[in-house]
Amino acid sequence: MKLHKFLPALALLAFTACSSDYLDKNETPYITQKQKDALTSDPTALPRVIRAELQAVYQTFQIQDLVSNTRHDYFGLKSVNLATDLMGEDMVQTKHHHFGFDYNFENREAPYARTRLFWALFYKIIASSNDFIVKYLNDDSKMTPELAVVKAELLTLRGLSYYYLVNLYQQTYKGNEKALGVPLSLPGSPAQLPRATVEEVYKQIVEDLTYGVENGQLTDDHTDADKRVAAAFLAKAYAAMEDWANVEKYAYIAVDGVSVGFPSNLCKIDNDDVLWGYGINDQNTTVYASFFSHIDTSIQGYAGALGVYKAIHNKLYDQISDNDARKAWWRKKDLATMKFKSPADFTGDYIYLRSADPYLLYVEALGEQGKLTDAAAALKSFLASRGAADQVDQHVTDVADFRGFLQLQRRIELWGEGTSLFDLKRWKLPIDRTVEGTNHRTKVKVEVGSKELVYQIPQREIDQNKLLEQNP
Repeated sequence: MKLHKFLPALALLAFTACSSDYLDKNETPYITQKQKDALTSDPTALPRVIRAELQAVYQTFQIQDLVSNTRHDYFGLKSVNLATDLMGEDMVQTKHHHFGFDYNFENREAPYARTRLFWALFYKIIASSNDFIVKYLNDDSKMTPELAVVKAELLTLRGLSYYYLVNLYQQTYKGNEKALGVPLSLPGSPAQLPRATVEEVYKQIVEDLTYGVENGQLTDDHTDADKRVAAAFLAKAYAAMEDWANVEKYAYIAVDGVSVGFPSNLCKIDNDDVLWGYGINDQNTTVYASFFSHIDTSIQGYAGALGVYKAIHNKLYDQISDNDARKAWWRKKDLATMKFKSPADFTGDYIYLRSADPYLLYVEALGEQGKLTDAAAALKSFLASRGAADQVDQHVTDVADFRGFLQLQRRIELWGEGTSLFDLKRWKLPIDRTVEGTNHRTKVKVEVGSKELVYQIPQREIDQNKLLEQNP
């Protein structure tokens, strides 16, 4: 599964001609506009046409433009994951280099490239999803079950994009329902929009992802946003809303029938525990401008060659028991991570979502509803393959005790996978890098609700759209 599916799709459905020097005029894999029109008018062929075109949208999650991007600190969704993890408490950057300003809470302001690139990434996905709906799926009278599956995939992509946006550009849902979120761009919306409230954005997220769950398919293809992906992000949204019954419901859908065992390699998209990712090969790797360049100490990137390590906070590491297999994800001598290991040519796959994420949300939901016996059993089952199940019984005396232990397990398990900042915001926990003996290089304390946890709207968006109000 190393060769991503968009490559053959583009070969079949490229709609611009190649130079005649490279094209056999008697036999070509490309189709004419007339042939494409014939396919799109055929309801049995239309789902395949949409899916073929949709592969370019999935490429955007890896990087918006493989040709013109020159930034070595931007590589699509995984750069969002890394930048936000570095804004938390659990990851240490050992030298000031790329991502150093993120680590220092100095990369959120309106003129900076960081906020511009993240905003553009998710709104590009949203615009593409809207375009497909308008172009192919705006007539409900022609909606077939097959087309509903495709629409479910599009709405899942749109819903999860709004989930990222509202969490990057505003505080968590609970307690901030009436605060300004992000503009809600939908089919037929005007070009300029004000910011919708957090509550309004979450309403759209729930609507989109619910459609994705109810109409999506369970596939064996880990590169598409299928029913499980929709359910996982719906569980994430409901967790921010503290709607624990729905977290339990949708997290269970996301992991039902999927392995949650200890992962042998966190850089292979065909692993049993992967729900969603992107296959990297020698044609689409971005080499130094990649996630692995910045986090993998075993290859000659910024981490391996220059020693710009991403290490675990020693205070978190000290809470991992010695018999816990996850402790081997970090080197003892300097706590630099060894969790993510790519081949030397930077062709490790990008994993966006593992089953561990919704599974731990499922356990959290059980605990928050007071179902401590069930929660403890589920967590024991999960931790057994990690060698840490023996700790669970010590933390089932009450909901608060279990909550703290579950949060610890989530921080350990999902370290480096882009969940920590959003979790801290919804848990309403401060970031404290000032504790005595910390290995943090930048020693700061960021209180709950601080402006440092929220990106400003990109300056060019403010300049072009007078309806937008800026964050502090």
